[in-house]
Amino acid sequence: YEGEHCENDISVSEALLSCGCGTSGGDCGAICSALETCHGHGRCSGEDGSCLCFAGWTGADCNTWVGSGEVQVCDKSCDALVDCNGRGRCQNGDGEGMCVCFDGYEGEHCEHDISVS
Repeated sequence: YEGEHCENDISVSEALLSCGCGTSGGDCGAICSALETCHGHGRCSGEDGSCLCFAGWTGADCNTWVGSGEVQVCDKSCDALVDCNGRGRCQNGDGEGMCVCFDGYEGEHCEHDISVS
């Protein structure tokens, strides 16, 4: 609400537009980092700063694997957060690390978001 007598009801979306990137909440004090808060297995919601987990991951901070198969353990030639942009997992083949992208992403380094129309 705003106004001298709190007579104007502003919508939540209008309030959110005043927050900077990576922050949310009524006072813009909630901070979310996809790499840190969501462990690189999700993205931050612009509405409330919560994690929106990628396919196969769950939990408030996207740290629980519930997908099919095992999470790949990678050698140092591939870092999923860096090499796959946090949008895929590493899979080693022929001694070189390569990315297996999560649903909605593609490209050698999972750099293309194909879920956005």
